[in-house]
Amino acid sequence: MAAAQRAQASAITRRDHLFTSLAMARLAVNHAELGDGRNTMRYLDLAQRALERADPHRHRPTWIDFYDQAELDHLAMLAHVHLQHWPDAEKHAHRSLAYLRPDLKRNSAVFATMVRDPLGDPAGQSAHTERADLRGLGAVPAGAGVCPSGG
Repeated sequence: MAAAQRAQASAITRRDHLFTSLAMARLAVNHAELGDGRNTMRYLDLAQRALERADPHRHRPTWIDFYDQAELDHLAMLAHVHLQHWPDAEKHAHRSLAYLRPDLKRNSAVFATMVRDPLGDPAGQSAHTERADLRGLGAVPAGAGVCPSGG
């Protein structure tokens, strides 16, 4: 928690909404681990709003390239799992797969593993359908899973 709070207070989070979003998402997970649902939801909302305000064309260090709508939904899923909010956890798991960029192979493996059910059958099958549905609506371009803000 202390590291996430320190990240939230850092200069980069005051200058760049993408870093603000990541810091808020990490704080949400930390609060969820402590069973604090109210602050978890507050920080998830702040993280989403900051991500939507982030400039997708801003020059950033390459290490932050992993952070986008898919990663935020993945962190939201983790938070909801800690709180045992299963329907919300499932919703965010499916969204994380739907927005996942194909170039992030490691994230693809991690996300897919985390949405498997106890029998080992992929629960992410409907996420692939959801991705197709989102593409059909023009929300997710073909061959990409980038966040709505383009981050």
